[in-house]
Amino acid sequence: MKIANYRIVLFASLCLLAGVLTGSLVMSKIILIIIPLVIVTGGILLIIFTKKINIAILIILFAIGFSLFHIDKVINYDGEISGIHKITATVDEVKNNGKVIIEDLKVDGLEFDGKAELELKGTYVKEGEIITFQALAKTHTFNPFDSYSSYYYSNSIYYDFDNVENLIVENGNPKIFTIIKLKIKTQALKYLSNKDAGIMMSLIFGDKSILTETDSQIIAGSGLSHVFAVSGLHVGFLAGIVAFLLKKFKVNWWVSLIITTLVLICYGFITGFPSGVKRAGITLFVYMIGKGLYRKPDSLTTLAFSAALVIVTNPREIFDVGFIMSYTAVLGISMFYKTFYSIFLKLGSNKVYKYFAQIISMTLSANLFVLPVTTNVFNTYNTYSVIGNLVILPIISVTFTFAAIVAVLTAVYSGCGILFYVLKYPIYLVRELSLAINSLPYSNLETTGVGIATIFYVIALILVSRYVLLSPKIKYPLFGVSFLSAVLCLIII
Repeated sequence: MKIANYRIVLFASLCLLAGVLTGSLVMSKIILIIIPLVIVTGGILLIIFTKKINIAILIILFAIGFSLFHIDKVINYDGEISGIHKITATVDEVKNNGKVIIEDLKVDGLEFDGKAELELKGTYVKEGEIITFQALAKTHTFNPFDSYSSYYYSNSIYYDFDNVENLIVENGNPKIFTIIKLKIKTQALKYLSNKDAGIMMSLIFGDKSILTETDSQIIAGSGLSHVFAVSGLHVGFLAGIVAFLLKKFKVNWWVSLIITTLVLICYGFITGFPSGVKRAGITLFVYMIGKGLYRKPDSLTTLAFSAALVIVTNPREIFDVGFIMSYTAVLGISMFYKTFYSIFLKLGSNKVYKYFAQIISMTLSANLFVLPVTTNVFNTYNTYSVIGNLVILPIISVTFTFAAIVAVLTAVYSGCGILFYVLKYPIYLVRELSLAINSLPYSNLETTGVGIATIFYVIALILVSRYVLLSPKIKYPLFGVSFLSAVLCLIII
């Protein structure tokens, strides 16, 4: 009996990810050497004596993932810093809470890999500037079970500097993509209010340095945080704009592939290549290659391939909440979007109804796997996220398209920045609608971590998905047992 659709790329990716996670829990140097050797040896013997090559490959990939975590750490981590030191660094990111992320660290003249976070009270700095100061250094300890620790580690933020004194700010040599973003931000601030420019920059680039705390809370409360943190949605919008323009000029497929790839790479550099951009960029590239070669795309295979590629190039990504939410959302869409959409189509079929049915189906399916992440990490649940996406997302899609085009024109010629003025109206509408949704009763429910219930919940979702080929007589009772177990865990534990 066939239990599930077999996809070697999917299982290979899962083994690689499991290896990285397992490796992060092991700190003994002897075990770090012994385990990969034993696993690889076992895989080779399996090939020699049983000819089960697929299973051997999965075992070896687990060993590779196990080693990747520590190889990456050896390459990118120079050790702890403690005590009071003189620091010279380049400003990498300015946050809207007064904190700054710095890179290119020199501690008492010695170069250190990785980044650091510090709080500058009453001092404004810009990305690309060089700062020199004296501060008390603290090294972050890595704990894969702590969301804050994982966030810092996944973003290479290894150090924290407190009690900053004798701060000196100098002009630096910012990267070309930093210059482009600063140029766009300057023009946005010129023709929009600080509040509106904050929303616009967050929407296009995920830059929250001038996004007000009030707007940030309103956006999160309406279930639209994913729209204002650069993700696959933005890549889809951008790729759609490029594809539309190229189609109008009747550009052939290969040229379209090259141009679209270059545009997305540039966008990645400007935004800092967050997980959503990497995942969506790779997935889109694989999809376009498959379409060009007349191959039917498979969403789970392309998703797994992109995850494996991201982890191989940067194993730290697996500990980033953005990475987890990005992939779980797309996993939910891959598994359940068609099911939800087919149910809605039974109730109506006109074009307007289909459009809203697609948005609702997309939101529901994406949130199925994201739900345990938000409840465990953020301890909150947005009750009206479906309404937020249904009402506000169409406005945002048009706003993003216009803003992206103006941003490109502004990067070429600053005078085009005057077109940003038009955005004040849709931004006002987005803010007011978000505020209205936030004002509804029980719009944001506080939750506690669901712990072990998460495991049974995820198993239940996988069992009921269209990819599990068990007979309904077995499939649905197993789903019921798993779901009931999740509920009991919530009640008892």
